Amino acid sequence: MKYIPDRHGKICYALVRPPGHHAQPTQADGYCFLNNAGLAVQYALDSGCKRVAVIDIDVHYENGTAEGFYRSDKVLTGGINKLGEGAGFGFNLNVPLPNGTRDIGYKCAMTEVVVRAVRKFDPNMMVFAVGQDSSAV
Repeated sequence: MKYIPDRHGKICYALVRPPGHHAQPTQADGYCFLNNAGLAVQYALDSGCKRVAVIDIDVHYENGTAEGFYRSDKVLTGGINKLGEGAGFGFNLNVPLPNGTRDIGYKCAMTEVVVRAVRKFDPNMMVFAVGQDSSAV
């Protein structure tokens, strides 16, 4: 992760499983003990990034990552039925998809809602949390 803020490159890839998106700042959750995505976001902010977007493509809500930055307007996260709080209001996307949503619906939600929001947010860095639960659908 240090590779990017130190300006050695533009892309960094960390193969970690799971992304830890359920681990909350104060407790483990959803088989996640360490929130790798959240740690990457915090490191980016601490290294001077002004805005970080988190794109989580898992079928479950990224409750741990969202909770860690729920009151921040420097981090754009996504999820279901959460909008953010305080300065963070509006920086937690709400993209509920009904059960049985197939590829076309998922693609529409990503391109019409998530991509547009990320472009408007104009992040200095993006963190992708790639949970694998959706691969079973």
